[in-house]
Amino acid sequence: MKRTNYTVLKIVAVLTMIAGDMGYLLIHYLSDTWIMIMAAVGNLSFPLFAFMLTESFLRCRNKNRYKYKLITLILLAVLSEIPFNIFVSGMWKYPLKNNVCFTLFLGFLMLILLDKDWLQICRYFKKHKKLKKIYSFLIKTVITSTFMLVNYLLCNDYSYTGILLIALFYLFRNHKLLRAVLPLFILIISEANILYILVIIDMILIAIYDSKDVNMPKPFKYGLRCIYPVMLSIMAVISKVI
Repeated sequence: MKRTNYTVLKIVAVLTMIAGDMGYLLIHYLSDTWIMIMAAVGNLSFPLFAFMLTESFLRCRNKNRYKYKLITLILLAVLSEIPFNIFVSGMWKYPLKNNVCFTLFLGFLMLILLDKDWLQICRYFKKHKKLKKIYSFLIKTVITSTFMLVNYLLCNDYSYTGILLIALFYLFRNHKLLRAVLPLFILIISEANILYILVIIDMILIAIYDSKDVNMPKPFKYGLRCIYPVMLSIMAVISKVI
């Protein structure tokens, strides 16, 4: 069976993101059918970005790499915010929603906390095996719920659902089939929108993902990383013109 790799998922995520944003940009020029199709295709992008964020975290697990990743994400978020605001609302400031990079930044920060050995902090539970799993479950639930609430209150794109998706990809990292199906099934149910049904394609791509094949040429890697603020800037300009 042919397998997907990190590069393939990244390219699919970027292309579907562009398709979704193009549908939004041309909303007044397209038929309702095409708008729905492009929106449905665009919905494929975030789950893949969330999955790759988790994969990136699991590969680095190094304090210096954590700092680099967090700095990169917050820079992308800040650089993308004004173009995002103009593209979405036509204004420099748009308090109702922030761009998705803020969600990814908070998601990565959450992963760092979820990955900590909290049993070392509270040794009492480490000595009592019956309470160990309960304690671990409660800690991870509190961390995930807190970040979901924060992302919701900050009005970041994908709200609490985006954070939950990232957490589930991490928590089910050792269960390949569950990791591919359960988080995205929950996404479809929580959004209750027929346009999310194509996310089933993401389930397949993630299910056949090869975690060992992560090599990507650096110029290509950095180019894909910068494409979000660049794309938003171009679309913001176009939205003003048309």
